[in-house]
Amino acid sequence: MPAFNQQLNTDLDGVKTTAAYSEAQKQWAALIAALGDIGIVLTTTTLAASGEYAQTAVDALAPTGITKPSFPVGRVRGLAHASHAGTLYVEESENGSSWTAAKTVSVSANTTTDSGWVTIVKRYYRFRYVNGATPQTSFILVQQADNLTSGATSSVDGAHVTIGATTDAEAATGNGSIIAVLKNLRTRIGNLETYLDTVESLLTSIGNNTDTLESGNGVPSDAEAVSGDGSQVAILKNLRTRLGNIETYTDQLEAKLDILIAQTDGLEAGVGAQADAEAPSGNGSQIAILKNLRTRIGNLEAYLDSVEAKLDTLISQTDNLETFLEGLEGILLASAARTATINSPDVVNGRRNGIHVVLDVTAIDTAPSITLKIEGKDPASGKYYTILEGAAVTAVSTNVYKVFSAATAAANAVANDIIPKTWRVTVTHANANPITYSVGYSLV
Repeated sequence: MPAFNQQLNTDLDGVKTTAAYSEAQKQWAALIAALGDIGIVLTTTTLAASGEYAQTAVDALAPTGITKPSFPVGRVRGLAHASHAGTLYVEESENGSSWTAAKTVSVSANTTTDSGWVTIVKRYYRFRYVNGATPQTSFILVQQADNLTSGATSSVDGAHVTIGATTDAEAATGNGSIIAVLKNLRTRIGNLETYLDTVESLLTSIGNNTDTLESGNGVPSDAEAVSGDGSQVAILKNLRTRLGNIETYTDQLEAKLDILIAQTDGLEAGVGAQADAEAPSGNGSQIAILKNLRTRIGNLEAYLDSVEAKLDTLISQTDNLETFLEGLEGILLASAARTATINSPDVVNGRRNGIHVVLDVTAIDTAPSITLKIEGKDPASGKYYTILEGAAVTAVSTNVYKVFSAATAAANAVANDIIPKTWRVTVTHANANPITYSVGYSLV
């Protein structure tokens, strides 16, 4: 009875192929390297210094020498080991003569180097290896190939693209392609970095102002800083302005993030419509990475909302503090020509003990005479009582009146007393002759 020495073998694609059976070796006699998913030794011929190996162009749609039966190639992978350093190129071409590098890998001496899977998007591909400056004593280059699947040729807007490639089949317009969207994404991330640098600079200025306020400008003598450049009020106004700037930049940052999120959604929708053959589990796939990116951008937006809310609270509190501290110094009566007695508005004392009041006379007519009084207010009756009354002023002059518990009393100029919660000044005119003056104050 005749015996059959041909049996069916199965390659990694589930394709049934015949191979001769060897009773002695107990294995298929057909070379296992003929299976596309395993590996094909391209060359073991050593290269001279700066020598080059270039594989014959392989038609990705109708490859030869890959597997039996042949299948279209969707992606390839190269493994190289050499006695001396060199460079491995995975190249592709539309015509088999003009080549562009889809992947470039540096190979170290005596180290197995893996190019990783490279998706083929053009008609032809090849492996090319360039040796370094030292002749090789050993060399092997192995190719692996994988089927063409929907995931390996994912399309966005009908264009085959490769993430990270320098060219894009849709580059004529670019709008909506993965490359264009990712470039836009990169640009906007750069913008975010710029905005964050600005915010950081503003925060540094705020920190400096706060340090200044904490270290020196909180002392009573600060109330004498009428110019305001280094006073508490000036610093707080500067702080308020910078907080407002931060809020503005935060709004701009949030707007940029909204655009970034929309673009990421569009990219995810385009890529997500295709299967991802390279990572069935999804952990390292384009879709998974984009979803992760989308989640993190959403988290960043939520954090920015929280930051903005806290800034609003901080600004409100700063406004309250500014309002409180503005009571430390101010104008009771603006400079003007007057002929009759006048009372200043009531002033609320922000927990200070003393005061300086300045009566500045800048012009007179004939023989005017005025007298300034610092008065406290009785919270029960609403009546005013005198704390300090100055001498009559009849000429152009600057007159300072002081009230403080540790001060040495001086008639008509200094009172050893404290300032109550509510107080005011009254300027009494002895006649109707015009006199131009102003009244300012500083609480201490």
